[in-house]
Amino acid sequence: FIDRLVTVDQIPLSEIVVLTCTTVDGSMFGLQLLSESMSAGDRIRVESVWRFKGQEAPVVVLTDLGAALNSREVLYTALSRAQVRLCIVGFSGPLPVF
Repeated sequence: FIDRLVTVDQIPLSEIVVLTCTTVDGSMFGLQLLSESMSAGDRIRVESVWRFKGQEAPVVVLTDLGAALNSREVLYTALSRAQVRLCIVGFSGPLPVF
């Protein structure tokens, strides 16, 4: 999915943030996202929703949404971090109405 954002949609890696509602672990995406040898412009940031609170990014890929469904504040924070594009990955079904 991220490969499509970069190659087809031509979005720079530095504009993509992967947000998770669980523990942050870049290896879960099958990529080396934060290699020390990469410059800042060649990295995709992986953050938890809680650590990214108050920040925004042009493109946000939201994963593991299940943990946010029980909290209106966490769900709002997760869904409102994207400036241009929000991609929700690995979730099917309606979002709760609070």
